Amino acid sequence: MVKVETCYLNNGLHSMRDTPGYKKARTKPHLTEKNKQDRLTFSHSYHEYDFSTTIFVDEALFQIGQPFYGWSWIGHAPSVETYTHPPSVSVWGAITTTGKLNLTFYEGSLRQGSYQQLLQEHLYPQAEAEWGQGVWIMAEDGAGCHNALSTKRDILKHAGDILQWPGSSPDLNPMENIWHVLKNEVYRRNPRNEAELRQFILEEWNNLNNNLVIETVESFPGRVAMLLETEGEHIDY
Repeated sequence: MVKVETCYLNNGLHSMRDTPGYKKARTKPHLTEKNKQDRLTFSHSYHEYDFSTTIFVDEALFQIGQPFYGWSWIGHAPSVETYTHPPSVSVWGAITTTGKLNLTFYEGSLRQGSYQQLLQEHLYPQAEAEWGQGVWIMAEDGAGCHNALSTKRDILKHAGDILQWPGSSPDLNPMENIWHVLKNEVYRRNPRNEAELRQFILEEWNNLNNNLVIETVESFPGRVAMLLETEGEHIDY
């Protein structure tokens, strides 16, 4: 039996792969000087902002046959089957300072119309039940369906504000940390087909520790402060 151990530290999420030793290099987006300046501007604009009603949303792709982090008995390494064209599913999720908000699947590429419908069905009712209309804050990256003018108008019918998210900044988004943990738990179960992949995603989302989600969201002001310290460079989250 393979055992996966994940450690929850004060500044975010860490797994056993974060212990000293030989490690695979992590990838991160290249930051241009404009990116750095935009990130610094963001930190100056929001370093004293109240994020208590902020909703962080993001999309992720889950695929069959992906590796996971874990450890096993000496002489037994965990393994997973690989596929030439692995089945995959697209997932949208939302988290807040109260924990998990919602998660749903979607088909194909999100465009402004389908994205607005998704928000109508899976975000606005919960957000307004939690805080009321025009109170909560939307935080999302600069994907095309997010940045469309019609989408922003639609969001502002319900939200009080939209964070002006800087480009090339996944290190700012707490949802990226949550995706990392969720994917590891799903891939650890080695789903064999799309139906199992969907089932495991939903089960592991429901099993995800809500206190962990809250702590991760509450790390956001610290991320903004770190941007000031690094003058817009990458931050370690």
